[in-house]
Amino acid sequence: MAEIQAYRPDNLPDMSKLFSWGLRVAKFEELYFITGLADMADDGSGARFPGNPVAQTETVLERMDQFIREAGFERDHIIRMEWTFRKDVRETDYAGIYAAWEAFVAPMKIKPAGGTLRIVDRLAAPDIMVEYELLLAR
Repeated sequence: MAEIQAYRPDNLPDMSKLFSWGLRVAKFEELYFITGLADMADDGSGARFPGNPVAQTETVLERMDQFIREAGFERDHIIRMEWTFRKDVRETDYAGIYAAWEAFVAPMKIKPAGGTLRIVDRLAAPDIMVEYELLLAR
């Protein structure tokens, strides 16, 4: 089992409900990358919740759990998360997105390191508004 230690400098805001400012990860045997998950319909035709980045986020997080379990990992193995938003995601949607992620990471003993939030013009399909990636270690 990996040894994970979180760091939070005193001069940065307390974001501990959502992410850790830094992580030290040692003695791990495996890494697992979950790349670019979005709210895609099973046939790849586009989003199931077009125009709703909060519902898209909730759907992706449900899928993340499936990916994590099927690979034999657990949420506590998540060490980094990456977020990509389309530029038309409204700042008023951020609170709902953060709430969904806070609920997702709430049971974790140590929150993952927060990656960069990227803002882009377009994702895989025109109605996809958010996309997320995870890195896990054990």
